[in-house]
Amino acid sequence: AITRDWVSPVPWLLAGGLTPGTVAAAIRASRAPGVDVSSGVESAPGVKDPQRMVAFVRAARAAWCAKTPA
Repeated sequence: AITRDWVSPVPWLLAGGLTPGTVAAAIRASRAPGVDVSSGVESAPGVKDPQRMVAFVRAARAAWCAKTPA
């Protein structure tokens, strides 16, 4: 859980356990400037699913576009 507002002087990416279904909420909660994904868009271990990749990118973009200035 995010316990306080903070700004990092170091660029960072949110990673770990992100999927097309979780990335938008994770971006909104963390205010991450970027995300990383690997297994969250796989249909089988090591096999990237193009539809899951598109869904992930769309969800992430929608979350960033919906952000309001702090």
